[in-house]
Amino acid sequence: MSQGFIYGISAAITLVIQLAGFVVAYTLRTETFYDILGGLNYLTLAIYAAIAGAADEESLKWVDDPRKIITTILFGCSRGWLLVFLAWRAHERKGDSRFDEVLGKGGNPPQPLNFFVFWMVQAMWVYLISMPMLFVSASDV
Repeated sequence: MSQGFIYGISAAITLVIQLAGFVVAYTLRTETFYDILGGLNYLTLAIYAAIAGAADEESLKWVDDPRKIITTILFGCSRGWLLVFLAWRAHERKGDSRFDEVLGKGGNPPQPLNFFVFWMVQAMWVYLISMPMLFVSASDV
């Protein structure tokens, strides 16, 4: 698979996860899924990149390339730690006050467009932070 294809599929995976998260979270008027889906999105991209990197016939197989293995494992560990930390923090704080205004808590009117922007910024953040790992996994060097 080409690098462009892997980048494109990764962007699509990220958009689907974040859009689905937005729809469910806004319907339920909760921000609980925000940090959790951000962390799961990172891990999903790491798994996809490992699988896609192993499927390419032109490059080194993922299991034969220590650079791909180490990069993916370190990325997965760091993002897994972030997921655990953010989930713990949200649980301890009983939510995230950043979203109170846009979700219409405290007597404010709900702001679906602003809430959507939060989710799309997270999508861009996840994708951009994942780019180095995607580059290594998709590389044929």
